[in-house]
Order: sequence, then C-alpha cells, then structure tokens
Amino acid sequence: MQKAFYAVFIPDDSKFSVFFSDLPGCSTWGETEPQAMSMAVETLESHLEAMASDGDDIPAPSDRAVSWEKFESACVAMNEQVLAGILLQLVPAPDLDDSPMRVNVSFKRSLLVRIDPAQHDELAAREGCSTVVMNGKPYRGYIDVDGAVLETDAALEEWVRRALAYNEKAPVSRKRRKD
Repeated sequence: MQKAFYAVFIPDDSKFSVFFSDLPGCSTWGETEPQAMSMAVETLESHLEAMASDGDDIPAPSDRAVSWEKFESACVAMNEQVLAGILLQLVPAPDLDDSPMRVNVSFKRSLLVRIDPAQHDELAAREGCSTVVMNGKPYRGYIDVDGAVLETDAALEEWVRRALAYNEKAPVSRKRRKD
C-alpha cells in the first residue's frame, strides 16, 4: 500500500500555502488549489528523497486527527490563529523502497564495438566477428565480437583500443528533437 502524508492547504489572497506537519521544513505553494496539490506532490517527493539519501529516518505518516493537532499546535506556538477555509489533504508519497532486488539476466557473451567504417570489412571477416544487425538492418562501423575471441586480456585490449581510437574521430550525432 502506498504511503500518503497529510498536508495543510492554507488559502491566502493570491495563493495556497502548503505545509506537511509530519515533515518540518517541507512546504510549498501554488496559485490555485490544483497547482498547490501538484507542487505538494513534487515537494514531498523531493523532500523524502533528500531525507533517504542523507540517511535520515522517514517518519510514518500521522493520521488525519494527529496531523490536524500538530498543525494547531504549531499555530499556537507561533501565536497564529487557525483560519477558516484550511484544507487537510492526503498527498501520495513516492515509493522509496531501494532494498536490493535479485534478478537473473542471461545474454550472449559478446562485445559491441564501434569501429572506423573504413576498417569494417576487414574486421568483420575475422573469426568470431560479425556486422551488427538491428531490426534487420546491418550497421556498418559496428562489430559484434564473440566472447570466445575475447578470452585473453590482449584480445580484449585490442578491441577496446580500436573503439577508443575511433571514438576520438567519430562524427558527433545530432540530437533528435522530441515533438
């Protein structure tokens, strides 16, 4: 079940201020209630991620009554009056479960190497080497080197050296626009 924290939404003349009573220092605002809710979701996520990366304990969310009591207590401590129109809303928290996950992965033992296209035919003709094919299209300048060819450090070093040498002079591809 996803966690959610109660947030206090305080309407003002031109904005909604948002505070999380369980998370001191976690606050935001928006010009409209929907914008304030959107900002609350982003702020909560950022705040909890920062706490997790700093190794801070993330408190369990309080229920509605306790969240309201914390807000009222904070108002009393600051000599502020609890105003009419204040909303207490649940804001979903991100899933921060970063516990290790065990996975099994199988893949072909090979190395994809980008090489100088002028050397392509010569290198693709070597034993254990072939032209890379993606979606049925052969890619000149890309060689798939079988893992059996890479058994020695010297063999692996040769292919890495070739890739690095071409990388220095390879044309820079244009970034694709996302429309």
